[in-house]
Amino acid sequence: MSFHRDIVLAALAHLLPDPLLTVDGPTSLQATVTVQDGNERVHLLHYISERRGLNFDVVEDGLPLGTGMMRLRTDGPRTVTLVPQGDPVPSTFDDGVVSAQIPAGLVGHQVLAFSR
Repeated sequence: MSFHRDIVLAALAHLLPDPLLTVDGPTSLQATVTVQDGNERVHLLHYISERRGLNFDVVEDGLPLGTGMMRLRTDGPRTVTLVPQGDPVPSTFDDGVVSAQIPAGLVGHQVLAFSR
């Protein structure tokens, strides 16, 4: 029910007014931040599970993500690249936030490295 989701999102926005990561994308998108060798990595997952039995769900096909912006709060500028492709992603740094455009054509899973 979308009104439950909206209430939770409003509560989170009130409790965490300055989040570590924000991503413009569909509600089915999962985004997590990890740190490896002192650099942040953002993992984007865009799959929808299917109920195939009474007690289990199956995830088979990744969905196209489309474009959008992601913002990561950092202590300084970062270079953003796709992992493992190594392709650079245009980004800007302003007031402690690195903003990067999510490239078109991503399907299922993608990692973006934010390197010093």
